[in-house]
Amino acid sequence: MTEVVGNKKVLWQTLIISCLLLAALAEVIEQQSFELAAQKLFISQSAISQRIKALEEHIGQPVLIRNQPIVATLAGEQILSHFKKVKQLEYELVPIL
Repeated sequence: MTEVVGNKKVLWQTLIISCLLLAALAEVIEQQSFELAAQKLFISQSAISQRIKALEEHIGQPVLIRNQPIVATLAGEQILSHFKKVKQLEYELVPIL
């Protein structure tokens, strides 16, 4: 999609990221563990790892520092912050529907 800003054409790249990938990131960060995140989401640890890997490949950078405890990178924190805002808006929207 292109848009004119001032007198310049700007190409906007739209990233569509699955909520499943974002939920996996949020849970790994909250639990500080792939294993505990997998248990909480009722999926395998391998599935959590695959979702995090897919997210990292999609955005082109790591979202986690895989030390003990696991922590988010700056990109991971920023994505998590936006995901939480979207989830909050979703919760506010449901009673209206």
